[in-house]
This record gives sequence, C-alpha cells and structure tokens, in this order.
Amino acid sequence: MGLQSLYTAATGMQAMETKLDVIANNLANSSTTAFKRDRANFEDLFYRQYRLPGSEDADANITATGIDVGLGVRVSSTQADFEVGAFQNTGNELDIAIEGDGFFEVTGPAGELLYTRAGNLNRNANGELVVGSANIGYRLNPPITIPQEATGIVIANTGEVSFSQSGQTDYTQAGVIQLATFINPDGMLKLGDNLFQPTEASGPVTNVNPGQPGVGFLAQGFLEASNVNATTELIDLINTQRSFELNSQVIRAGDEIMALIANLIVLTRPVIAALLLAATALGDRATGATIQLLDSATPDGAIVRLRDVARIDSPDASERSRLSALPIMPTPPPGTRQFVSAGSIRELLTAQGESASRHRFGGAYRVLIETAAQRERPASEKDVAGWGPARRRASAGGFGFRAPAGSQATQRATLTPRQRVPSRREAQQIEQVVVDRVQSALDARLRTAPDATPLLVRGVQLSQTALRELLFRQERDLEVRLPSARPIDAGSVSVEVWPSSRDDADVFRAVAELIEPTYRVVAAAPMQRGSLVTASAVRREMIPVDQLEQTIANRYSELDEAIGKEATRTIRAGDILSEANTAPPLMVRRGDQVTVTSGGGGISVSLQATARSDGREGDLVQVEAYDRREKFNARVVGPRRLAILAPMTVTRFALLAFAVVATCAGVATAQDGSLMNKFATPAQGAATLTNSSFIYQTLPPEAMARPLEVQSIITVLVDYRSVMLSEGDSETIKVGSFNSSLTDWIKFDGRDIFPAPQSQGDPTISGQLNSQSVANSDIEQRESLTFPIAAKVVDIRPNGNLVIEGRREIRVNEEVWMTYLTGTVPRQMIGPDWTVRDTAIADLRIDKYEEGAVRDGYSRGWLGRFYGKYKPF
Repeated sequence: MGLQSLYTAATGMQAMETKLDVIANNLANSSTTAFKRDRANFEDLFYRQYRLPGSEDADANITATGIDVGLGVRVSSTQADFEVGAFQNTGNELDIAIEGDGFFEVTGPAGELLYTRAGNLNRNANGELVVGSANIGYRLNPPITIPQEATGIVIANTGEVSFSQSGQTDYTQAGVIQLATFINPDGMLKLGDNLFQPTEASGPVTNVNPGQPGVGFLAQGFLEASNVNATTELIDLINTQRSFELNSQVIRAGDEIMALIANLIVLTRPVIAALLLAATALGDRATGATIQLLDSATPDGAIVRLRDVARIDSPDASERSRLSALPIMPTPPPGTRQFVSAGSIRELLTAQGESASRHRFGGAYRVLIETAAQRERPASEKDVAGWGPARRRASAGGFGFRAPAGSQATQRATLTPRQRVPSRREAQQIEQVVVDRVQSALDARLRTAPDATPLLVRGVQLSQTALRELLFRQERDLEVRLPSARPIDAGSVSVEVWPSSRDDADVFRAVAELIEPTYRVVAAAPMQRGSLVTASAVRREMIPVDQLEQTIANRYSELDEAIGKEATRTIRAGDILSEANTAPPLMVRRGDQVTVTSGGGGISVSLQATARSDGREGDLVQVEAYDRREKFNARVVGPRRLAILAPMTVTRFALLAFAVVATCAGVATAQDGSLMNKFATPAQGAATLTNSSFIYQTLPPEAMARPLEVQSIITVLVDYRSVMLSEGDSETIKVGSFNSSLTDWIKFDGRDIFPAPQSQGDPTISGQLNSQSVANSDIEQRESLTFPIAAKVVDIRPNGNLVIEGRREIRVNEEVWMTYLTGTVPRQMIGPDWTVRDTAIADLRIDKYEEGAVRDGYSRGWLGRFYGKYKPF
C-alpha cells in the first residue's frame, strides 16, 4: 500500500462529505411544500492498467481478465427526484396540487420566467393570483385576476378558475392555470424559494393546459408535500457515515505501512547502496541498447525501419546495426499518416526473438509517420525479408490495405506482416465476422433443440495474437466451434475460431458474450388518437442487438401490457408502444352521471353527481353534486364510479349527501340496522334527486375496505321467476258383452227336492256395454322468489372478470329447495357494498332441486291407484 491508496481514500471521504451535505439538506426540507429531494451521483476516476484483458501472460496463455486499479471516486452530479409527493388536504380553496408532471409558471422580480410546483396561492392587492405570500409572492403566468368581492373560487382539475359573487348562483371564469413541461427537468437550476430556472440543459419549455398528454391534473384544496422519506434518508445517512469511517481507516492503515517502510529503508540503506554500486559496475555488460523514440518521422523507403523512428545507442556495434535494420511496417501511402507506439515496437522485438526487457525505451510515447511524396522504388525481397513468410493474397475481401489491382502498392500492401497491430476498424471487421459465425452456430443448435432458450451474441473478444494472425491471413471465411456442453446459458462463453483453409493455421480462442433476447411491442397497423389497442393491431418482435441501447423507456414487452390501452396520440405502423403513447382507457367522461362513494369511521356514503372532466382509473377529477351545486374532487375507481380522495373528507361528504337526500321526500324503513332511502316521488318540484342513497352501517373498528381477490365473498341478488304450463288430453273407450243361461232347475214339494227340467228350454240372459269418455286439462303454475346468494370468487381472469360460484338451501314448510349458481361477472359491475344483480352475470346458470313434500303432494291412495290400474268400470 503506497501513496496512491491515501489519495484514493481521500477522494472517497470528499465524496461522502458531499453526500452528507445532500442528505442534511433533504432532511431540513422534509416539511417544505413540493420540495424535491436531491440525490448525489458518483463516478469512478481513471484506472491504472497493469495488464489488458485478452493479453498473453508469461506462459503465452490468453488471460480472460486484466489487471487494473482505480484511482478513486468523485461526485458527478446532484440530481433532483421529481416523484410526486403525498397530498395534504388543507381545505383552502386557493391551495392546488399537481397530480403528475408539470410546473407552475411564475414571473420573477426582474420579469424573468421561473417555475415551481408549490401551489399555495394567494391574492395580492390587485386581486392577482400569486405563489407564496400576498406581499412578496410570485405572480402566475398568464395572470389571473379575481375580484375582491368574490365569495367562492372553484379551480377545475383542467385549470379553469371560476368565481361567484354574492347574490349570484352562476360562476364566472377568470382564466386558466397552465402547466409547463421540459424535456430534461433535471437540467433546471434550483434558486431556492421552491423555484427553478430553466437552462440550456433543460431544453425548451412547453405550456399546455392541465390534463393534456404529458402533464397532470390539478387538485383544489390540496398541497403537495415534500417527497423526502425520513426513514430512507436516515438509512443513507448511516451508510454514508460508515463509508466515511472506512475511508479514514484506509488512510490510517496506509500511514502506518508507510512509516514501517520508512523504518526499513533506514535499516537497509547500507545494503541498498552496495547493491547499487554493483549494478552500476555491471551495467554496461547487462544492459542492452537505448532506444529513444522520435516525435515524427518521414521514411524514404518502402519499409519503415526502427532507425527511421528512433535513435539507437548501444555499446555493441552489431546489436546497433541489427536493431537499426529491424522492419516496423510498410511505408504509408503518399499523403497519409500513421502512428506507431512504444508498445508495438516491444511486441515486434519479442516476435523477432529479441528480449525487449534488455533495452531501455525513452522519448515520445508514439511516433507520427507520414509520407509527403510517392515512394521511389518498390519493395524488394530483401526489404521484406524480416517480415516472415511472404504471402501474396488479393486485397479484395481481406482485412488489409487496398490499392489498384496490379500496382506496385498492391504488391507491397498484400504482404501484411504478422507483427502489425490491427487498427480499430480492422479489429471490428474481424470481430463482426466471428459474431456472425457464432450466431449462425447458435441458431443451428436451437433448431435441433427447440426447447432451448434462444440467445443473441452481443460481442466477441479476440486476443491481439489472433487479430494479427487473422489480419495477416486475409481470411473472411472462418469456422467456429461452440462448447459441447448442453445447454448454453447466457454469459461469457469460450469458442474456437480458425480459418476455413486450415492449411497451417492454428485454432484461436475467443470469448463471446451471450445474452437472452428482449422483446418489444410495435404497432402492426396505424392507430388514431383515442382508439383502443386490439390484438390484431399489435405484434411482438425481438430487439436487435445493435438497438438494445436505443430502446424507449417504459416500453411494453408483452402483448397483454398493450392490449386494452388507449392511444394518447397518433401511432404509425411500426412505432414502439410504451406508456408515452398509450394509457388506460377513459372510465369517466365530462358530463357523465357518476356514483361517488366514501367510507371510513363506520360510515359508508354514496351520492350521484356529474363529472366535470375526463378521467382514467386512478385519476383525480372534479364532480358536482345535484341541486347543491357544490364541487369536490374524487378519484376514479371504475366505469362511472368514483371514491373520495382522503378519509378526512368523509364527514363533509356525508353531510352533503344527507343534505341532498333531505331535499326529497322519502320513506325510511329500518332493515338489519341500516337506514335506507326508498326513493319515493319528490314532494317538492324543485328537487331532481334520482338514484341517491344514504347508508349508515355499524361496522367494527378494524373493518376496512379491501380489494376483491380469490376466495372473496360477494352477494348475488337473484330474482327467480318461473312459469310452468301443462296440457293433457285423455280418451277412454270400453266395449263389453254378457251371455248367461240357467241349466239346472230343482223343485221342492214340501218334503223332497228333485230336478225339474223346463219343458220350453233353459232361460238365457244376454247384454252389451259400449262406453266412451274424453277429458282435456290445462294447468299453469307460476313461481316468483327473490333472495340473495353468498357467492365465492373462485378465479380471476386476465381481463379482470370474476368467476363466481354459490349455493343456498331454502326450506318452505316440508319442501327443500337447493339452488346452485355459477357465472362470470365484470369487476366494475360489483357495487361498493360487494353486491351484484343476477342480470349483470354472464354465462349465468341456476340449478334448482326440490325434494320432500313437493314429491309427496302428487301421490294418491290405494283405492285410486287400484282404479287407475284395472279400471273395472
């Protein structure tokens, strides 16, 4: 640990000191209206490179990582967090808050335009609206003047400012409050007093009315609080303090180590002096040449040699001559320039078998080589003898120099040496070829394993040796081999690369960075503003690797995220869908008759009102109650359904609802502890209240509203009506005959009985029966029953619809009715009290089973059953 560690730790302490100042300012303004907390951003300083990634170590192995040590940290910027703070209900009609993006535009003391999010408005002596106190406030721009005799001020969520006067019921519009937006709000300059001043970094200002795309709505009677979270700031404070202490510990440890080294130097000074004397005596024998690089050079031959770019000094004449003739590179074409660095010369010496560590380098870091005129003579075999194996390849399709075919420059340029360091452009060309080959190999493997995860090649890293060799061979037709392990996951993967010829080529290793593909949703057809996004209008596509850094923020990656949204502006085919050009559909439109509910403290209140602006789910809109003409703000929770913003407004809202209900004559009855208005005909002609209700329920203290979810219980109001018609026809025909005779006659003479046949024959009896009966019957049976069923939510569909099931048993005297109910109901059709009518349920099925006396009532006695079976008459 040397002096550098002390300076590095010192930069950390300075950065933490700045962060402490930022945290202290955030905590001090935790109660400031519309204050935006700051965040300190950091960036690391320069790095000291000891070994580059992909270089060769002492054993000629390619290193996967390098060695670099950073020199510290610094504060790059302080960035404001423009997240909207919580809303505080003040009840002041001149207090407004911005729900969303945007700034109020005000005029400064010198007439300059300033911007703020603080909405604590007042009226100055001229009746103009100002931000801040009435005396020293900043006037709104454009100016809005309200007369002193105004009795009521209403600020719509779309910015319209209206006032009423004593004795008048109509409101007069005084103006419109506009909101300003910037492309880069972080580029604005903080001036204090909750004011921001635009700069060139913030971009041009755009003034629009509240509620337009890109800005939020206004909320009257509320102030935006500071977005400082004390808990988060305290955690950052503790972490910053610990970082400051750790950096101070590093400085203390570095000081102790340096003191120890100083003591060791004092003790070992005689030994070091003796070693220096010995090294000086042997220096002439052990030391090589001194190579002093020039700032610039203009070679006169076809080959740039070491003597052209450096002054060489060596006690050995043969060594000086050998180094002077060492070829460096081909001479650049006339009128061009190139650079050669000391590192490249060291690598060239190593490639020629020289020990670069023996020689001392000095002078310039790199040499500028330029040629002013055409070279006089072509390169000979002697000139290129030091380049290694001479290979003449056509430059077309290669990575090397380009020149007219058949010229002398072409012959010289195609003799590219292995030792020349590729330029940045040449290295990118080689790496792109490897990227294409690796991607093709991945796609081929995916076709054999369809269940594998598709991967993309973000880039490859080749060593300098591989780049030089591939550049020398002028190869574009390369082969790659992926690891045999299956499957291949995202991350860094080692691959083998070699030229297709493989005559005497080596196999090189490259490191490929693989990533999983990311997707985006684009428009398949044009869409106009206000149209809904359908499944046929969008498609999902993969983002190309070269466009990953250019993707749009808050874009949609799944089709379900975009389908059902509403286009906020015109979308062309091929445009990327995101939160910037789509939004949830409008649930409430201006002029709609809406139901406003509020709950809290055991009171549940509902009221019918008129919406004064459009709103989506979660938006804050202004509504006006019937008859009372009182306006208030409510949040959209469903189609034509709104809820009160804050629980503290429930009492005021309940009194308003009670006052509206009291203007109509109604019939109040007690049912299960609830007071319910039966909506009777109004007694006064001026009252126009319809479909209003005031409900008081005694709820336990811990009862709170909760969202619908699986296993939730809702009440289905079933209106069961049935009509059964029975028709019967009966026809009976009987034909019968009867014949009998008396054959045995006896006679009693007072004492005996003896046969007495008849002289005229036996008497006979004969008869015949013909009967026919026809019966017609019509039976009509009507049943009507209204009852609730407690149904359970068994599933929630992706579009929000609820699948419900319910069962109820009803006993009537000795009859038992079992009723089963199933169906699907939209979430927005369920009322605030978790009730829904059976007419709102899709795929409704009600099964009714009867048992008990219902069956026995149609039974007959034994005599009736005997007659029905044998029918003797």
